[in-house]
Amino acid sequence: MGLVNLKIPGIYKINCLITNKIYIGYSSNMYLREKFYKNGGIIKSKQNSIKQSIIKYGWDNHYFEIIEECSKDKLKTREKYWILFYNSHKEGLNQNIGGGGPITHSDVTKQKISNSNKGNKNLLGFKYTEEMKMKMKKPKSKEHIEKLSKAKKNIPLSEEHKNKLLGKKRNDETIKKMIISHSFLIKCIETNKIFYGAKQVYKHMGISPTLVRKVCQGKIPKGKGYTFKYI
Repeated sequence: MGLVNLKIPGIYKINCLITNKIYIGYSSNMYLREKFYKNGGIIKSKQNSIKQSIIKYGWDNHYFEIIEECSKDKLKTREKYWILFYNSHKEGLNQNIGGGGPITHSDVTKQKISNSNKGNKNLLGFKYTEEMKMKMKKPKSKEHIEKLSKAKKNIPLSEEHKNKLLGKKRNDETIKKMIISHSFLIKCIETNKIFYGAKQVYKHMGISPTLVRKVCQGKIPKGKGYTFKYI
């Protein structure tokens, strides 16, 4: 996969085509990171699972792919999310859950954390006073209710929620209207297929939702050789 020479921070995935094992990593410059692997830079780095895989099977048998673009301050958090998503720390080539790995505290540190959290009303187990409970039970104003209603209409349905809707006894037309009302329809020009949102494109074609949205918004001409547009 050839990347444009731009400083793009984000999360990448390397898939070994021989073992089908996955490695998740992050970089502040995706172009240089792919170049680093391609030119054998990993061989000079410290010993790890992805290095062993590349030495054993060669870089030509590995596929480099961007799976998410994000700001630099979110790189470690998003890396951890994708490692857990693909379970690559157990079944893949990652050695831990990422984001700096699991954190363990000494008994002294644990005690300090415990002392600092005492009296923290935001912790679980906090009990509301009867006065606070009464305030929470008060009915909301009509204006507040309308705002909440409008906000909910713009919230996209999760895949789990869609599956629940599909499992209920509703006719096809009703289901279609319910799904469309909560997502963008996206058409792939080359295949003439229509998808319910960028996540479904990723599920069926393996193309990053970020790339799909950028193509639809006209920011880039194509994503992995395909053209997409909102319907």
